[in-house]
Amino acid sequence: MSMYDFAPHLAVDPQTLAPLAGAEFRFFPTGTTDTSGPGLPVTDLAGVAITKVVSTAQGVVPAVRQADNPTMLAVSGAYVSPVASVQSLIEHARRAAQDAAASLVAAETAAEAAAQTAAVSGIPSGGATGQALVRSGTAATWGTPAVNATQVAFTPVGAVTATTVQAAVAQAASLGSGGGGAVGDTMTVIARAGVYDTPATLPEGTKVVRFLGPTQPQWATQPSWLSQVVALYTFVPASGIPA
Repeated sequence: MSMYDFAPHLAVDPQTLAPLAGAEFRFFPTGTTDTSGPGLPVTDLAGVAITKVVSTAQGVVPAVRQADNPTMLAVSGAYVSPVASVQSLIEHARRAAQDAAASLVAAETAAEAAAQTAAVSGIPSGGATGQALVRSGTAATWGTPAVNATQVAFTPVGAVTATTVQAAVAQAASLGSGGGGAVGDTMTVIARAGVYDTPATLPEGTKVVRFLGPTQPQWATQPSWLSQVVALYTFVPASGIPA
């Protein structure tokens, strides 16, 4: 039997956006449409059964542990919110990093293949770094016009959505850097030694950014893209973050 830990989270009234204090919560499997029943059994993090989960005066729903469900729905009256366990968030981040690494390898392989093709095709020397010469139709020799890497088409692979070689290499490098990665429309940034390695530019297509760590992220100067996404913070103890 698998056990999943759900960190504390803030619940707010969907109408007023004020914290839900003293609200009783029940938990249901993700995708449940009928939430009239008693819900799933939960315990505290010490394994002691909790018969009633109630939010604090500040609207904080306490941490719970549940068997077999890595994600759930937290329900209190009209309030319904998806919640994810620490283990599922870490696994999501790990898969994102693996996808990013695979995308980077694919982009580098494509660039290397293009260079090898150029080397055996009699392309003359000269031109600027990042340029390639174009041969039209069945012409026997290569010539002008010259194009740069931003004009060379690339078929998107994995988490990379860019369609040129230059943009694909840059995006793949961004996805695979530091403490986080992106897959689909979500980017996950994990605190390493208490520091969030936030990318300078937002990977293309990103709409949600998850920050996982023992403290909330703070910046002397906020990233310029922060206002363009939905930012979510989940508490994860330093001991729960894999090296």
